[in-house]
Amino acid sequence: MAGEADAVVVLLPIKPHYATQIMEGTKRVEFRRRPFARVPQWVVVYASAPEKRVLGCFSVRGVDECSPEGLWQRYEHVGGIDQADFAAYYTGRDRGVALLIDEVYPLDDPVELREIGDGLLPPQSYRYLEPGVIATLVGPGDLGNVGDARGRPSVAGTRRLDRVRPLV
Repeated sequence: MAGEADAVVVLLPIKPHYATQIMEGTKRVEFRRRPFARVPQWVVVYASAPEKRVLGCFSVRGVDECSPEGLWQRYEHVGGIDQADFAAYYTGRDRGVALLIDEVYPLDDPVELREIGDGLLPPQSYRYLEPGVIATLVGPGDLGNVGDARGRPSVAGTRRLDRVRPLV
């Protein structure tokens, strides 16, 4: 069972169109060109320009790494992207990554990065964050027994922004 200190949390900049699809629950995987050094258990979703806001977060059910063709075959129906854009995204790559989205926690009111970390800037690809940011965004009451039942991080005892609504 992973504790809060063991959780791997990443901040991902995602184009607003795709970030919104994730928060609405229609996009169930997030594609990435490069593998992560440490596989994330949680993702904080940052909608890139022009929105420039954190829309919420999601827990990661799993990670699939294979050829772009393999990713398309497996996830085209839940990827939220058309084949032409998918192919353009993976041009020149022989491997890709799909983060499988588990539970989604959209914020009622998106926040600026500075509200979750002083001096935090949007990363080019991704950035690791302290595990406590999940409790700040979601709050332990909204996570239920995620830490116990699924081996995910425990987030008890930290502050909450009171801006989240669990996606049902």
